[in-house]
Amino acid sequence: MRRMHPEGPVPGKIRCPGGGIMAEHPYDDDQLRAVGAGGNVVVAAGAGSGKTTVLAGRYLRLVREGAAVPSILTLTFTRKAAAEMHVRIHRLLTEHADEPVVREQLTLFDQARISTLDSFCSRLARNDAPRFGLPLSFSVDQEGLRKRAESFALQFILEKRLDPALKTLIAANGFETVWKEFFASYAVRELRIADPPDHEADFSRQEEYCRQQAAEIFSRLDALYGQMGEIARDAAASSKTLAEAARIAEEWPDPDELIARSAWEDLLDLAGRKLPKKPGSNVKNPDLVLLRDLIEKLRPLQEQAASLTAVLCYGDVYRGIAGLMDEFTAGWNNLKRSRGLVSFGDVVSMAVSLLKESRELRSYYKAQFRHIMIDEFQDNNEIQKELLYLLAEKPDRFSPGIPDPEDLEEGKLFFVGDEKQSIYRFRGADVSVFKRLSRELGRDGIELGTNYRSHPGLISFFNSFFPPVFSSEKELKDFEAEFRPLTGRKTREGDTSPEIRLHYLDDSGDDGEDAGEYLSAVESEAFEAARLIRDAVDGRGLQLSDAGGIRAPAWEDFALLLRSTGNQIVYERIFRRFGIPYTTENIRTLFLEAPVNDIYAALQCCVYPEDRMAYAVYLRSFFVNLSDDALLAELLEERLPFEGPSGGFTPEEAEKYRLGGDIHFRLREMIDRLPHREVLRFLWYEAGYRYNLLRDPAWHGYLEFYEYLLALADKSWDAGESMALFLDFLRENLGDYKKLEEIEILRTREQGVRIMTIHKSKGLEFPIVLLASTGQGSSETGKRAPYFVDTEFGLTVNMVVPGSPVSGKRLKPNPFYERGLELSRQMEAAELKRLLYVACTRAEQHLVMLGYSPKRKSANLPSLLDLIFAGLGCSVENPDSPYVRPFLPVSGDELHRLGTDSPGVGDRRELLTEYYRRTQDPFFEMPDFHPVLSVSRLNQTTAASSPRAGTELGILEIDPLIREREELFGTLVHRVLEGIITGKSPAGIDSLLAGFTAPETEALLSCAEELAERFWNSPSRRKLIPDGVPLHSEVPFTLALESGGHRNLVEGVIDLYADLGEEIICVDFKTNRSRIPGEYAMQMWLYRKALEKLCGKPVRSFLLYVREGLPREELSEFKAEALDELISAVHEKN
Repeated sequence: MRRMHPEGPVPGKIRCPGGGIMAEHPYDDDQLRAVGAGGNVVVAAGAGSGKTTVLAGRYLRLVREGAAVPSILTLTFTRKAAAEMHVRIHRLLTEHADEPVVREQLTLFDQARISTLDSFCSRLARNDAPRFGLPLSFSVDQEGLRKRAESFALQFILEKRLDPALKTLIAANGFETVWKEFFASYAVRELRIADPPDHEADFSRQEEYCRQQAAEIFSRLDALYGQMGEIARDAAASSKTLAEAARIAEEWPDPDELIARSAWEDLLDLAGRKLPKKPGSNVKNPDLVLLRDLIEKLRPLQEQAASLTAVLCYGDVYRGIAGLMDEFTAGWNNLKRSRGLVSFGDVVSMAVSLLKESRELRSYYKAQFRHIMIDEFQDNNEIQKELLYLLAEKPDRFSPGIPDPEDLEEGKLFFVGDEKQSIYRFRGADVSVFKRLSRELGRDGIELGTNYRSHPGLISFFNSFFPPVFSSEKELKDFEAEFRPLTGRKTREGDTSPEIRLHYLDDSGDDGEDAGEYLSAVESEAFEAARLIRDAVDGRGLQLSDAGGIRAPAWEDFALLLRSTGNQIVYERIFRRFGIPYTTENIRTLFLEAPVNDIYAALQCCVYPEDRMAYAVYLRSFFVNLSDDALLAELLEERLPFEGPSGGFTPEEAEKYRLGGDIHFRLREMIDRLPHREVLRFLWYEAGYRYNLLRDPAWHGYLEFYEYLLALADKSWDAGESMALFLDFLRENLGDYKKLEEIEILRTREQGVRIMTIHKSKGLEFPIVLLASTGQGSSETGKRAPYFVDTEFGLTVNMVVPGSPVSGKRLKPNPFYERGLELSRQMEAAELKRLLYVACTRAEQHLVMLGYSPKRKSANLPSLLDLIFAGLGCSVENPDSPYVRPFLPVSGDELHRLGTDSPGVGDRRELLTEYYRRTQDPFFEMPDFHPVLSVSRLNQTTAASSPRAGTELGILEIDPLIREREELFGTLVHRVLEGIITGKSPAGIDSLLAGFTAPETEALLSCAEELAERFWNSPSRRKLIPDGVPLHSEVPFTLALESGGHRNLVEGVIDLYADLGEEIICVDFKTNRSRIPGEYAMQMWLYRKALEKLCGKPVRSFLLYVREGLPREELSEFKAEALDELISAVHEKN
């Protein structure tokens, strides 16, 4: 269970600057210094050090000194923290209400300015929102913007799909990556209404930098090649290697002359020139030794020169991307203005912009607040610091930009943070800003170094464990945290010794023949965690000490912390098998499990009574719970829900049916007349779903699903959506394992083991912490991000351009991107260390870490497990430490012995088993079908029996790439055409072209787009399929054909058909190099037959050979005798 830690054991008095004395309160010396400090102060508050106590104490001190409650601005990072801060400060003031000044200010506490920084900025920005083209009623909707960004980005890409720069970008990264991870992500994360970037100006700076750097590097290369010539020229006769070096040096031109005339293509070739063969390490010839040293210097310089000159050589492409981004930025910001929607980043930048530009507004806010206290400042960034500097500027100053530290009013700012707990880089947090604060403000910070949360034994472990984790071979960078030894509280009487363990499974070996008999590594790890928890609760393991003495832990004493929620579903499933109740902070299985599916079905068959699947689910759910016999009998009646029970129902089943019908008809009366939450409340409570879950403790983990569903229903109702629209949302997500970032629920109390991410655990504490999935790799999967934003040069993209290779390798992306990639990896590695610190310091009494070494790991970044081994002084290769507890994989039989993990599954299996055991006759006779045949197989047999000469069609430039792979290119053309027709992103392009290089991918896409657009824009297409008629693409079908007294099932997929009203037009696309009459006669005949039955209209079929772009009608018919013979021949071959 979560507890607030003690406020500190050392009583002291705070002597205020004005000479007043604060009443005694249990502060330690560091806390006393922080509460009573004058000037602008930076407090480094380590985990469990009582920072909230200090902030509340300082607030009380300021009130006693005469500060009015409305004049103290207190800012936090989250709404939850703001609420807790509000409660803590109010409680402390109430405790001192006998003092007149405090009692007076308590009457004003409804005006207390305690909020998140984001909400404060939102209020400030509303002072002049029209300046940015926004209404005063604008909304901050991060999730809504994310969805709109994807839609807007897709529309923009399709509009600009022929742009050469965009084609190059897509060829380098893939369509979906450019769509979602470049345009959509960049829009939400980086684009601000108040200060949009100028991408063309940014690229001009990049270009100038590349010119300067290229000139410098080519100058160094020129000098080295000169040295190589001098070494090799005189000794060329003594060695072939030296002779080759002499020749290469002789051919090296003057790079200055090429630079002077901006001959970047020539310089790119020059940078890619082949170097002489490098002499081996055992050569004795001094000239060869010198040559080897020169080559080691030349190679990296040539690679740098290649990257720099590639940017200059392909400047038109980069400049084209910059122009596109400026256009995209303007369109995106205009969309936000028209919708009145902004992001958190927008409101901060708007607030800063208004304070910088408006003297009146800045003066007003400076006068409003005498004191500003900021909690968790390590999770803020530069622009948020700028906001605080503007608010803290001296009253008589008005700096044209951001005030310098010396322009700040003394004693106004009070920053609290901990560099070791900065873990929100993905939200824009920049720990380096907090680390620089003390230097900027010109005074030493105050450190709260005593941890009152964790057992002294844990503190001792931390002091030996974390130094090697946080150590660095080089000087620490601003984004790297420094660990300083912690001080622990005094040992209490009755304290148990802390257990500190790493339960480790080595899963790096090869899969053996019996590997299938065992659970996966993550399942075995979850099993180990569940067994440990179960044993402890049952009194066979870990013990806790508290005021009542030594006891076995309760479920609520455990927290399972994960780096991400990817493996959470496995833990939930295993916990249910063990009967372990749990709650989750990041729910991901909401749409996978029975409760939401059952409730959806109940609502769906009210709104859409013809949905037989929903009706079946509802009948089988807890709401009705019909047996399998009764369910099938009812469904075979083929009538609307609850029109009357089947005649074969037993009295018991008939009563269930009647009660289920009562629920159904009451629901129909409530839907869209009452708020969605009232409808859900009826199903959950009055219809009894909750009580069914309460029957089995293993199902209690599902109880909180109702709260999440209720939150989603409220969001839908508040948006003015009908139940039909709410069901559309649910239907779209059913079966998805997804995280609902925007939904948080408030719990009156925590029940069961807490499962949460490390990020969610920040600020909390638990008697026993299990840090799991530590071997899980980083978020980087080997795939490069499509862009980075450089603080100096702006946006830089991942775009490998064609060019001369160095040592047979393709060119690297431009140097700005490489710098961003390397910096990102370093910052992620630094944050991983801080994540480990946050996770471990949540523990009060026991810390258990679990992990396995995966078979494949990221070569670039460590895992938590790597850091843990480093802290323990061992390694994955040699996990020898007293803290390491190896465990073995778990067999599948061991898991199955625990039973089922889903409500009702066991009963259903038994019912089905019994049903099939005793049932002799099926409900209906299955027709006698032959094995299913494919259209392509039938057509090949027909074509092979009558080969004919064909007409050669046009040659494509990409023919060498698709030799033996014409079908793949045909699929590509069809998907591109489908994208043109539907206006949606072509599906599966990345995976389809996965085996091709970037230039090959670009060539194939360009050719496919040209062919598809040529047909779609042609007069023959418009004549055949007019604009605006309904179109259907990639239509699968199964056709039943009578032949030889049997029914044969034939399966196929129709490329495209158009419904012209009176008739159907069917088109099939071919990329063949020749056209042979009758080659696809059988295929098109089968398509016509399928569409005639599907649509009930006459059908005409056309073949389109994309190389010639002319639709040709296929009219062949097949008689029954020929069909019988053909099908018999195919069956004989099978």
